[in-house]
Amino acid sequence: MTLPEQRAAMSVRTRVAGRILAWTTGFAVVIALAIMGGQILAIMSEQWSYPSRLAQHGQDIDGVVVDEGHSGGGLGTTPQEEIKISFTVPGGKRYDFWSSGHANIGDRVTVRYDPDNPDNASINSAAHRMVGIVVGIVAGLVLLIGLPFLFLKHAWAAFRRPGGEAA
Repeated sequence: MTLPEQRAAMSVRTRVAGRILAWTTGFAVVIALAIMGGQILAIMSEQWSYPSRLAQHGQDIDGVVVDEGHSGGGLGTTPQEEIKISFTVPGGKRYDFWSSGHANIGDRVTVRYDPDNPDNASINSAAHRMVGIVVGIVAGLVLLIGLPFLFLKHAWAAFRRPGGEAA
């Protein structure tokens, strides 16, 4: 075999190896994102009952803002203002939770809490909380179903095209 023939054969092997590596890596990334999507869906489905339970069975009680803070603010995100609210249920037990919003320390706020599970409390409406849950469910579905579908569609198109190159 001459040197140009050896280079051509090596070039074909290199391209094939590169394609295998690219598709394997892509497949692994898609599987990892699908698993993340499944986890998001599991968390959101658990959270689904909280706002409706508060709307149906919750009780209102006075709370007080005891601290202020910020969450987020990482790469490309805006920090969100948060307040820590403290409330005391009948019987004297005190509960604290963080919520998005702005208020001054010492301000009184109305807290809606679940008497059977006072850790489930909010100063936001059920509709407000449901928006975040619905967004999480949509994101989970996109990761779990949408990305694998697009990857498989792209892979099938590349498989059917002469030369196996994706468009």
